Amino acid sequence: MIHRRITEHVKAQNWFAVFLDFTIVVAGILITLQITIWNEVREADALRSINGMHAQVQKILEVLDKEVK
Repeated sequence: MIHRRITEHVKAQNWFAVFLDFTIVVAGILITLQITIWNEVREADALRSINGMHAQVQKILEVLDKEVK
């Protein structure tokens, strides 16, 4: 659909419309890439938090195990 619109604008030599269509496509790609990066960072932060909680639980279990013996 976008390809057809761009082709029509080029044939009509409506360069402003071509530039606008191209800008919209590029902006959409950049926004998608940024969302992907944000999601990867969020996942990495969640994994770090889970690993930190796991380490704390392990320490607590070690202390409790020593107290029981």
